[in-house]
Amino acid sequence: MTSGNSDPIRGVMLKGLGTNEASHLQSVNSSKMIKLVEISFEEITFKLRCLNIYELVNANKSYQEISESSGLTLATIKNVIKNSVEILFQEIISRLEKILNKQNSVDMLELQLGFFSFYQELLNDIQEGTRYRNPIRLVPIALYLYLKKEGFNLLSKDFIVMARLTGDQFRTGLKCVVPNCPSYITRDKKDLVLKRIRDIRICFNFGNEFSMTSKSLLNNLWDFIGNSKEKVIAGVLCLLAKTKLNIDEIKPKSICERLGVKSGTIINNVKDKLCKSFNIVGFAGFKKTSHLLRPILDYRKT
Repeated sequence: MTSGNSDPIRGVMLKGLGTNEASHLQSVNSSKMIKLVEISFEEITFKLRCLNIYELVNANKSYQEISESSGLTLATIKNVIKNSVEILFQEIISRLEKILNKQNSVDMLELQLGFFSFYQELLNDIQEGTRYRNPIRLVPIALYLYLKKEGFNLLSKDFIVMARLTGDQFRTGLKCVVPNCPSYITRDKKDLVLKRIRDIRICFNFGNEFSMTSKSLLNNLWDFIGNSKEKVIAGVLCLLAKTKLNIDEIKPKSICERLGVKSGTIINNVKDKLCKSFNIVGFAGFKKTSHLLRPILDYRKT
């Protein structure tokens, strides 16, 4: 996380501690003093205390160590951190809500309950003393993994912005946390692809025949395209199904934009993964050369 006033953990800690706890302030480093401009003594001590707790949490101190340093009870420490975790989750989700609801109607209560169950299991599996054992620091990385695991079409670049992370923080977090998340590593890739296809069907009102055709293509062609990214596989299958069903009113670009993938990426995937395997020469896109894909569309896995 970034340092200084822009640090989201620091800001959340200020919100996570109730003002009624401010009178318990012991001593803090004078270098943490904030500018005193028409602020009450209670507000000053409240903020200083939060910064003190923040520094201890950020240094991976145990609850007992934080209690001894700050003079707070263990119950209060746990409550402050619990509140901070929930606030950070709500802040990130509120920024993401528009993106998530573009895909389908999201039950926010169900999402919250599912996330915190996932989050707690993940927190318990991370080794003590490691950077992301920090319960607050873990929140954005855990949330990204949870949303991806649940099949949300979420671009990492969008999440980084909404979570107020840098690219380096995001990549470091994934590198540290993913090995502790078997449910993410072993997630059902086919099911996630089908969720993306279902979203395309609903968005463009394609009908059930589109879903059945896409699923049939998935089962027959998986061995050729299954090692690509989920959104790319979904794009390939959607455009193949569209071609097979002669759906002309929706442009391939519109489908690709909905999936968050470039049209050129889909075309190159078809060329490299399918056309080469079926010895098809001359395919240059779905607009003028889709007729060359007939052997692929008619293929049945034996």
